[in-house]
Amino acid sequence: MAGLHFIRFAALAACSVSALQVDQIPILQSASSKPSFSSSSSKKSLVDTKALQATIESDNLLARAKKLFQIAELSEDEFNHPTRVIGSVGHTETINWIYKTIADLGDYYTISNQSFPAVTGTIFEYRLVLGNEVPKSALAMSLTPPTKNKEPVHGQVVLVANQGCDRSDYPTNLTNAVALIQRGTCPFGTKSELAGKSGAIAAVVYNNEKGSVSGTLGTPSPYHVATFGISQEDALPFIEELKNGTSVDAIAYMNAEVSSISTTNIIAQTTAGDQDNCVMLGAHSDSVTAGPGINDDGSGTISLLEVATRLTNFTVNNCVRFAWWAGEEEGLLGSDYYVSVLPSAENKKIRMFMDYDMMGSPNYAYQIYNATNAANPVGSEELRDLYIDWYEEQGLNYTFIPFDGRSDYDGFIRGGIPGGGIATGAEGIKTKDEVAMFGGQAGHWYDDCYHQLCDDVGNVNMTAWVVNTKLIAHSVATYAVSLQGFPERGDVKKASASSDPASYESTVKYHGGYAVFCLALECFSEYDKKDGTTADYVLDVPGLKAHVTHIQSKYIADHIFRYLDNQKLTDLTVIYNGQKHEHHKIVLCSQSGFFAKALNNFKEAATNIVELHHDNPEVLDAMFSYLNCCGYEYKARLLEATESWGGNARNLVHEELYFHAEVYAAAGTRFFTPLPPEFLLTITDFYDIPALKKLAAKQFSNAMDPTRDPLPMKLIVYIYETTPERDRGLKDIAVAWYLLRAPRVIFMEGESVDQAMAQVPTFVSNVLTYIGSKARVDAFCDDLITPPGGWESCCDCAKHDSARKNGWGE
Repeated sequence: MAGLHFIRFAALAACSVSALQVDQIPILQSASSKPSFSSSSSKKSLVDTKALQATIESDNLLARAKKLFQIAELSEDEFNHPTRVIGSVGHTETINWIYKTIADLGDYYTISNQSFPAVTGTIFEYRLVLGNEVPKSALAMSLTPPTKNKEPVHGQVVLVANQGCDRSDYPTNLTNAVALIQRGTCPFGTKSELAGKSGAIAAVVYNNEKGSVSGTLGTPSPYHVATFGISQEDALPFIEELKNGTSVDAIAYMNAEVSSISTTNIIAQTTAGDQDNCVMLGAHSDSVTAGPGINDDGSGTISLLEVATRLTNFTVNNCVRFAWWAGEEEGLLGSDYYVSVLPSAENKKIRMFMDYDMMGSPNYAYQIYNATNAANPVGSEELRDLYIDWYEEQGLNYTFIPFDGRSDYDGFIRGGIPGGGIATGAEGIKTKDEVAMFGGQAGHWYDDCYHQLCDDVGNVNMTAWVVNTKLIAHSVATYAVSLQGFPERGDVKKASASSDPASYESTVKYHGGYAVFCLALECFSEYDKKDGTTADYVLDVPGLKAHVTHIQSKYIADHIFRYLDNQKLTDLTVIYNGQKHEHHKIVLCSQSGFFAKALNNFKEAATNIVELHHDNPEVLDAMFSYLNCCGYEYKARLLEATESWGGNARNLVHEELYFHAEVYAAAGTRFFTPLPPEFLLTITDFYDIPALKKLAAKQFSNAMDPTRDPLPMKLIVYIYETTPERDRGLKDIAVAWYLLRAPRVIFMEGESVDQAMAQVPTFVSNVLTYIGSKARVDAFCDDLITPPGGWESCCDCAKHDSARKNGWGE
């Protein structure tokens, strides 16, 4: 299933297609030693749902999972771990395996492949230093090329005029410079290309409003240079320096790859059955870069293979079409392409599409997409009801999840084709009520290995997988026999999601991994900057009316309205500070572990009320801002102050909502006395709260004041080691802090530095990366009277190049 955030990026290559382009692959003949699956109906009976379900066995699913993992391992030479991401050997062999598995079934199916062009990019690591600062907001643009030789580059920052959309905005010669460009109306790719044409070695795009900036360079250009995005706040000090004539140095490092590839969808359709009335179902064949994707979506891929294999024992009245999509994790590329090139006549032959993504999450819930005919092509609700009826017949509980465009049904719904599906959960948090319904652990993800390396053979719950594969078999058998009672397909345009506010188009929140909506609220850091005066406001927009008494509350509401202005349904009332605030519960539940827990298994279209009682409305206002912007996981654990972090650190044990507000306040707001920075860092790491990390990083940066004594080296190493790789900010600060303090730290701590450094060799290589050139490294090493043990090989000038190759920038 496509996630909300990822580092590998891809996009469909520009193309114009007027008709369905599906290249037929000749059917392979079955080997004589294998059973022959013929489409002949002379000895076969019409498919029966109970009989087909009875053929589903866990041993067969598990055997295929082990095979798929072996295929993912074929990518280890390139990626250093198993993966089936598009463009990898693992994915290519996954496609070949699917094709061969179906081909070995004989002439029961017609197999076709559908190749389509895509551009794919992988960002392995990046870093940006402006002056002596590491911008915390720095992000790599997707589809960016690497820096030269995938090594750090150094140059002077040059401010580009206007918005950098015209060649005339750039100086005639930007050779070996880093272009600083304002965000504007032209594409990021245009800015990067013009910077490259002017000779720049890298480009930094800064936002023209508050907040960070990210995006894609789009179609690759030979003139693109490594391109970063930073916030307006991070850029302004450097802009002022440049305007005043002060020079600013920059170090940029980007290890990335961009390539144009062709990848493939596999389609298998029964040769028997009414070819003008097809029952279609699909799963995606690719994984994310990070892991083998055995649950996501190896489980769906295998379920379809198993059902397709067992179906050959029966005849069908309506054709059944199985699809394995490529590029789902990169933004639903394969399924989008398939629907986009379907001629109208072919589109109408598809009576329905059923999506099966993540069928065996370890901490599973039986989830049904809550598709209704009011918001989707007619027939979607009938699919939903089929799943409901089956779970109830088996005596199994189920829950609804939003039909929000996050998987491969999206293109079909937009193409006017009825859709639906089931899942078992991804990165959502399981509630206590769901534990009562399905078992498992509350407060944990449905799949703790979602989009990670550990999504391997051991990451599937066999009970859930078998149950859902039987349900897939039931859906196929039911509609392969008869479509009686299922709505007829009408005109494609009329069947498409309408422009009504309740339609799919206006309620969808995601398109695969891309967030379609974002509550663009400045989290916490901007809260104190707002006018603190009180005022009364009555806000009345469609479906939402609120009376608030704090200007901060109006600020919150205004941003929420940006999403809700087309929503007629508001089904959650939050009461605080004596006021009621109505919202759409999906917004808050998707962003907040607290609200998801408080609402438990909410019913669609049912109004819930959550009342919060606290003695500090300002803290609650700030916390509510946080809920609608950042989100966090609910982790019920007491955080006790220990002697190792100093006696002034106090016990922070509160009801979770108020607790996080107080932790935020500890980062330096007016509400509470700040905690020591090192204690705050442990809190932010444990709770994995991005907004708090940024504030902790800022506070920790302030601790780098040259007039203060340096923090203990042991603490610096601890911060570096324990900060997750995905959060480079704190690692970078630790490195930069040491780089500025190395001689003094060595003088003050002596052998303890030697011991600390020897434990973390990658820390050494990161410091070297920031220093930059060989000459600068040599000079730095010369300044160290007695290099500690961890530096010996790196400070040996004769070994510098090999040291760089064996760990530079890790």
